Amino acid sequence: MPVIVKRKDSIQSQMIKLKIKCDGKVVGKINSGEAEMIYPKRNQSVLSVTEFISSSNEILVEDGDIIEIQAKLWPLWYFIIISVLSVFLRSTLLNTYSTWMMTLLLAVLYLVPIKLFKTYRLIKLPDLNETHNSKE
Repeated sequence: MPVIVKRKDSIQSQMIKLKIKCDGKVVGKINSGEAEMIYPKRNQSVLSVTEFISSSNEILVEDGDIIEIQAKLWPLWYFIIISVLSVFLRSTLLNTYSTWMMTLLLAVLYLVPIKLFKTYRLIKLPDLNETHNSKE
């Protein structure tokens, strides 16, 4: 039985395709608003998603599980803060440092937290059939 992976449709990740990893191996890719079926080789497997340098939490999945991928909001807000900071730094420190040094500094300030902290969250959704059957 497959594991269904759903990805919520979100503004900040419209054009980003995520790699789905099962037990550390890439088993598929998923766009925003799509659903993919994954066929794990074992009864219990570890699922995660990655994209460039960002990643998600790891979640233990079994046959028939439904997993939802949610994009966290902090990278979007962090990008806005770095953008505002760049305008401020360029106006105050432009005479002190070269433009490429400022660009490098801002890139490091943005990319390091993206690498260190999870930017996607995997959540196991309840199976609607089991919930409906248990109420009867």
